[in-house]
Amino acid sequence: MTLLQTKPSFVPLTIAPELSPTLPSWVYHDPDVLDLERERVFGRNWVFVAHASEVAPGQPFHGEVNDEPVILTRKVDGSLTATASNPASESLALRAETLAGLVFVNMDPQAAGLAAQAPDLEASIRGFVPEADALVKCHKVVHEVASNWKVFVENSLECYHCEPCHPGFSTDVDMETYRSFSDGIVTIHTSQRQQTPEMAGKGPAEADLVEKFMYWYVWPSTEIDATPGDHPQLSIYTRKAVGPHRHQVTGHYYRLPGDGLSSAEKQALDEDATVREDIAICEAVQRGLASRGYSQGRFIVDAERSHISEHSVHHFQCMVSDALDLR
Repeated sequence: MTLLQTKPSFVPLTIAPELSPTLPSWVYHDPDVLDLERERVFGRNWVFVAHASEVAPGQPFHGEVNDEPVILTRKVDGSLTATASNPASESLALRAETLAGLVFVNMDPQAAGLAAQAPDLEASIRGFVPEADALVKCHKVVHEVASNWKVFVENSLECYHCEPCHPGFSTDVDMETYRSFSDGIVTIHTSQRQQTPEMAGKGPAEADLVEKFMYWYVWPSTEIDATPGDHPQLSIYTRKAVGPHRHQVTGHYYRLPGDGLSSAEKQALDEDATVREDIAICEAVQRGLASRGYSQGRFIVDAERSHISEHSVHHFQCMVSDALDLR
């Protein structure tokens, strides 16, 4: 018996986002769904674990894929291997791939490689932050969120809420040029940044790069934010499902050696206003999804696929639907 056969009836998603209903609300609060996601979503796809610089020879790195413990080790030849411990404490070999200095792990031996699934991702990141391989960890922040993990991912995949809910972000980023594009397991968000004093005096190529805003979402639970320029930084956000109504968002921050964050910068990341605003939004959405009066909704989609469009959310929900056999 499939998950579909044991749950309330619903209308499946369609290919065209402007015609499609959303996922049914029970997908966001049913424990059976989370159990299946641990197997089919987190257990069969590529999840960010660490930057390659965090794994030194002879010093195993302890991380996790959602709630599964993972150990990364570096061999004499410099290659990385990943293992997980099963209940019998035996070592289980996992697949590991390094992309632009970022180490992803997949627990499924049959899954296609990360580079094969996202062939343009590495070049895209390196084009924005050429120093990606040389970065080192400079900070880490863990946020507790009272919502399903999918709610937070969906929040990051649309920006119609940005202007009313994120005044700081909307001041920095030009909403008129904000666009998102999905291709397989990757969704890219791009825009222009509003002109700042820091941009003055830079050469045309450098100014053009600094003026750009860009981040990448990698299915299922990784978000990569890049800051180019004099102080290049990669900010990696991962989601860990703790329960149907709760998850953790962890921010991993990387800069060049010797270019660490000041105490004030760390405090700013700890208290990041945009993240705090998103947490409040997602927790409110989760409460709404639990309402007996709500089952399914519709996507906001405009012809220009502008910043108010939810076509990238639809793309994500289709991947969830496929993973759970809800089509």
